[in-house]
Amino acid sequence: CRIVDTRSGLGGYTGLIKNGQSVKFPIRNAPPCNVVGSAAAVAVNITIADTASPGWVALFPGDGTWPGVSNINFLKGDFVANGAVVPISASGALDLASLAAFQPGAEGTNLILDVTGYFVPIGGLSFYPIAPCRVVDTQTGLGGFTGLLPNGLPGTKFTIKGAAPCNIPSDAAAIAVNATVVNSQSQGWIALFPGSAPWPGVSNVNFFANDTIANGAIVPVSPGAQDLTVLAAAVSGPTVAYLQLDLTGYFK
Repeated sequence: CRIVDTRSGLGGYTGLIKNGQSVKFPIRNAPPCNVVGSAAAVAVNITIADTASPGWVALFPGDGTWPGVSNINFLKGDFVANGAVVPISASGALDLASLAAFQPGAEGTNLILDVTGYFVPIGGLSFYPIAPCRVVDTQTGLGGFTGLLPNGLPGTKFTIKGAAPCNIPSDAAAIAVNATVVNSQSQGWIALFPGSAPWPGVSNVNFFANDTIANGAIVPVSPGAQDLTVLAAAVSGPTVAYLQLDLTGYFK
């Protein structure tokens, strides 16, 4: 669910985030995602767009100070994403802060945040880590599909729950996954979402032509078989890229 997009003003800020500028955003109870008020942290996909120079962006609680680390690093002209789990403030409406840094004089960057889940002190699903395990590789046919992913809707469906060699349980509700795009044919993106649901309008990995690039994500899976859809999109051509999915755990 997209909660911040500085290109459109979603989240309350419009325009490029400048060098050294800290911007705070509402996350709890903010439309359209409506993360619950008891959330202590959020799982987000951070996308950087329209970068004018190399730099980085850090996310941290809105009532805290910058902890001296970054969440995403980029070069001039990049359109790149990274997944993160970020604490949010204990109170207050502006509960997530973003700090950007660039070379001196740079114009800045646009910031997009897509919420993929949240963590609460009590209740909800529990996380079960596993040894990293590859469940899909379209270069070899692992996962049931061989070749470059097709460009555009409806996407390609995969069975994740119970699939060898990872064999996560059939009652898993979501997965922690590292998605790798290999040998991309042109600029584009991929999105992962439940097999029984429509595309939610967001992406998980962004890439240029001839990229091999990865990003981590927490993704719900639907009941039954073919529980995950991967939508690949590119600016040109009938095919997009090879795909590898490595599981690191699941939620149930």
